[in-house]
Amino acid sequence: ALVYERRHAGERLLVALNLTHAPCELRLPDGAPRARVLLSTCLDREEDVENVIRLRADEGVVVRLG
Repeated sequence: ALVYERRHAGERLLVALNLTHAPCELRLPDGAPRARVLLSTCLDREEDVENVIRLRADEGVVVRLG
């Protein structure tokens, strides 16, 4: 998976891309045990997550941390 974080004006966003054809799990960064999925490339999820983000095969998400 390719993961990077963007910060601006006190807001932290995480972009996670599963570039494989298999599901994967990613741990949230330290200091951000909770997060909210804002957008998925599958266009079918907007949810709160804790500790781990589960990505489907070939899925990308934008997540608000904190």
